[in-house]
Amino acid sequence: MAYIAPDKAAASCVACFAWGVLPGRYCRACYTFGQLHQVSECTCCHRLVPVKKSYCRLCWLQASLEAKDQVTILEPFLRQFSYQQLFFTNMHRQRSKGRGPRIGRAGRRGLRAQPVPSEPVTVPHSWEQLRLPLQTRRDYLRFERRRQADLTNPALIDARRIVASLAERCGWTRGVIRIVDRALVLLLSTHTPGDKIRFSDLFPALRARGLSVGRTVEVLIELGVLDDDRISVFETWLKRGLGDLSPGIHTDVEHWLRTLHDGGPRARPRSQATCWSYLRLARPALLAWQSATIISVRSPATTYSPSSTPFPALNAITR
Repeated sequence: MAYIAPDKAAASCVACFAWGVLPGRYCRACYTFGQLHQVSECTCCHRLVPVKKSYCRLCWLQASLEAKDQVTILEPFLRQFSYQQLFFTNMHRQRSKGRGPRIGRAGRRGLRAQPVPSEPVTVPHSWEQLRLPLQTRRDYLRFERRRQADLTNPALIDARRIVASLAERCGWTRGVIRIVDRALVLLLSTHTPGDKIRFSDLFPALRARGLSVGRTVEVLIELGVLDDDRISVFETWLKRGLGDLSPGIHTDVEHWLRTLHDGGPRARPRSQATCWSYLRLARPALLAWQSATIISVRSPATTYSPSSTPFPALNAITR
């Protein structure tokens, strides 16, 4: 078929009268239909066009529309209708329906069953690979699937079984399953029993290949091989917000903020935004105390009363 220019005007197919942007005089479906069948007179519409079993493609489409995908034999419908339903191009491409039965020549047939991952076969051996007491980091960016992929790895087989279970529970599409499987092959082909996969190692490799990090991490957590070494946002903010305070003030204020964030015996946990707001209000007073050479400070909410606090910021917090 010819190339379709972006600015080409729409036209009607000379065989099925479908309206759209065509590569030539025929739409793509009629062009393929004409390559497979001989030109003859259609029994229904009496046109000289390529026919299949004495009927043209337009009549077959009309019979399929009348049958509404309920039967597999369309010949009775070809002899009943006396009109044609026109349509746009590319409206009758066969698409996979996903779940449910499909229509076949011999009747309805079910979807092809998905292969169930087999149980890993443990081969007995007389040697054991000793692990070095070193925390080495792995570079998954250099992984080459053709040369390094090991689809028989027991960890990979177990992970694929978990993926099948999660896909059934969460409704993952085939595209999502394929992406997660690619990520698992990358991470588990060289996996040995007892190893842990760090999040900081897998994240650059998956992000560089455009693979799903969240769903892959979910599978690794259920498999029990993930070492989540991500630094908490609260810890990073706490280190940055209290970095310029003296050690005496820093220790007590950090304890106060952690209790505020995590909760205590008589206090419920507060959100991170609340902790940020409290520290922003208390920071001018803390810096003023530090400049006044006050060494230690207790939590304003427990030690100082609002009436005796000389700083308006702490009065706003303790209310």
